[in-house]
Amino acid sequence: MGRFYSMDLIMPREYLRNLLPEIAARGHDWMFFYEIEANMRRSEPETLAAAGVRWVQPGIESLDADLLSLMRKGVKPYQNVQLLKWCQELGIYCGWNLLFGLPGEGQASYTRMAELIPKLTHLQPPSGAAGSNYTASGRTSSSRKATGCGGRGCTGCSPTPSPPTRRIGPAA
Repeated sequence: MGRFYSMDLIMPREYLRNLLPEIAARGHDWMFFYEIEANMRRSEPETLAAAGVRWVQPGIESLDADLLSLMRKGVKPYQNVQLLKWCQELGIYCGWNLLFGLPGEGQASYTRMAELIPKLTHLQPPSGAAGSNYTASGRTSSSRKATGCGGRGCTGCSPTPSPPTRRIGPAA
């Protein structure tokens, strides 16, 4: 089986129209990793799955509208959750993180996420959480200190995804 990892570059949207359908049509037993945007239509993850994309990193870094706005992500919380749902349905591992420590963030954002997350335990959990190095002028980088980096399932360190082994929310 051929394995292909595209790193440090968000997959161009044109690939959904030209490259990936061609790969799917040829029927190769290949596996792909791509960084993607979370604002996809249903047909787009279906195209990914048909072409052999089995692991994505969609840049999901929050499930709260205020925090997403502070990060200038250009996506709504429902789009992030919808993509997690579609990836789950299509057998695509979705590596994502929660960022915290943004300038201007409020406790209410984390309260809302704490109320939402127990409703999402059937979906892929985040690979970790990281303190942010966002500045008032915009995003610079994120810190991967002691929040799971290097651990099982960390998408920032290893090109090989680990299956989810934990759940978010109250213990059953």
